[in-house]
Amino acid sequence: MIRPLDLADNLSKVPYADRVHQIQRQQPETDQRAFHLHLLERTAEEQSKAKETNEEERVQDEGQNAAQQEQEGQGREQEGSSAETEPEDEGPLGRYLDVVV
Repeated sequence: MIRPLDLADNLSKVPYADRVHQIQRQQPETDQRAFHLHLLERTAEEQSKAKETNEEERVQDEGQNAAQQEQEGQGREQEGSSAETEPEDEGPLGRYLDVVV
């Protein structure tokens, strides 16, 4: 048989045991909310920061930039060669002077 003192002691602990049980049920939900908030903060930080490129992307970009500059240089050379053949851009005596001493 249960002693009246033990029964009173157990009944007084029921609200605390119920509270512990509720906390244990809420713990996974709380953990999930905290993880979700952390994930949202991290995503916002990543979007606000400039993304660093890796070495391969830099090499590819430099190669593309070099190719573009080379094409621009060839286009300028073609423009320059067409200017050399046009006498209107040259002075009235031509580009070269023959000087006899």
